Amino acid sequence: MLKLPVKLVVIAFTLALFGMGAFGVYNLEADYNSVWYMRENSYQKRFFEQSWEYFPEFGERVHVYVGDVPFWEHIDELKAMSDVMHNTTSVNEDSLVFWFPDFYDDWCVLQPEQIEEFKEFPQEDLYDIFGINCSDGERWEEN
Repeated sequence: MLKLPVKLVVIAFTLALFGMGAFGVYNLEADYNSVWYMRENSYQKRFFEQSWEYFPEFGERVHVYVGDVPFWEHIDELKAMSDVMHNTTSVNEDSLVFWFPDFYDDWCVLQPEQIEEFKEFPQEDLYDIFGINCSDGERWEEN
């Protein structure tokens, strides 16, 4: 192993292996389909195959899992996520269902009729329910 011809053979062999590995990585195809690993006669496999056959224009079904996120701390990010999904050209606008915008509009933003209801509510009850201190005469105002 100390002689020059042996060192050259080892180096050539190492470079040849490296070259074949690089060639293999360069030609690697990522053609993964999870349906291949489902049971042959399962409902799931038939569902996906028939969806592709009868509804090819709808593309792939995708679910975006946000995780255990305290949404009340990340309202702007969730609104931005909705905008990004709606403005992405690869997403069919009619197929997009995102819960946050409707939830925010229905439950987090006071509508004018709700403001009128709160104005009629006794001030001390507002503090008890919502933790809002209106004892100094402050009233709900429309923005």
